[in-house]
Amino acid sequence: GWQYRFPVGFDVQLVARPALEQVLRERVTALPSVTFRYGVRTEALLLDQQQDGVGVTVRPRDGEARDEVVRADLVVDATGRATRLPRWLEEAGHPLPDTLVVDGKVTYASRFYTFRPDPGQDWFASYQPTLAPHSPRGGVAARVGPDLWQLGLIGAGGQAPPADEDGFRTYAATLDNPDFAHIIDHGTPQGPVRQTRSTVNRWHRYDRLPHWPGRLIALGDSICALNPVHGHG
Repeated sequence: GWQYRFPVGFDVQLVARPALEQVLRERVTALPSVTFRYGVRTEALLLDQQQDGVGVTVRPRDGEARDEVVRADLVVDATGRATRLPRWLEEAGHPLPDTLVVDGKVTYASRFYTFRPDPGQDWFASYQPTLAPHSPRGGVAARVGPDLWQLGLIGAGGQAPPADEDGFRTYAATLDNPDFAHIIDHGTPQGPVRQTRSTVNRWHRYDRLPHWPGRLIALGDSICALNPVHGHG
């Protein structure tokens, strides 16, 4: 059944991810000490004789194999789930870190809709959690802009919400929460359905390495990529 509604004691600001990233990029770009490098890919980590980080090598994405050295007083890996730092450390002579992996076999499919709620609607987000294996299907809908809603369908334990039009609607109709199908039926799609299966929780145990290079920092998902709703602590 429905959970009892109650004040959570703090304000919640919902926003579409592209809008959030655009604002963050604009603020970082405005910093006079920040320079962006476009059209290159980081290929390796540079360490000195003391095994401290002193920079990286980058290569143009146009395919030309002309590496360039970019030196730094501090090297920060903030590349998230796509991090290649374990491989870079191994190439520099360090042991590979142990990696703890928890795979809930979760799949998401999401889509944006323009949707104008009924006058009596007093909520801006609706959620049905999964509880695999008993309730492996769920969803979430949230207003992320003026009349702009993001609807996400969830499948756990091997269930997968489809990425096609009819399958997306049919999957939503199987959920106990009627809000998702209502938004699909009364809203206007803004773009295609997007599906992702890149949901594995992964923790690189850098804390167990016998030596960690100085002047090197890893942040966020590049260390531990997890879904906070899984309650890993």
